[in-house]
Amino acid sequence: MVANWPGVLALAALAVGLTDGGDLGYLARSVAVVCLVPYFLLGVAGVHGWAARQRHGGLLLAVMYGVLVLGLEWVVLPVTGFGLMRHVMRYRSSGPGADGGKEE
Repeated sequence: MVANWPGVLALAALAVGLTDGGDLGYLARSVAVVCLVPYFLLGVAGVHGWAARQRHGGLLLAVMYGVLVLGLEWVVLPVTGFGLMRHVMRYRSSGPGADGGKEE
């Protein structure tokens, strides 16, 4: 799982970035994007787990990565949101070797 500090730092950086329009705001927005990378990767892991349970999971992953490679950055937002949701809910996959369900 992801530690809590990247999310807290991202929120603080977004608050500064949205209130300051100068160089400090630009730097704060950049810090927020960097802090959201672990949640994007957590979202990608969740999409992989979901696709593994689907009939044509490989095709779904190919479409997702194809859209990412083609430069349609809008796919990053829902995947990152999914990763944030998984982190907040403390969800773990119920695959082999996992105890499944929510973390305690």
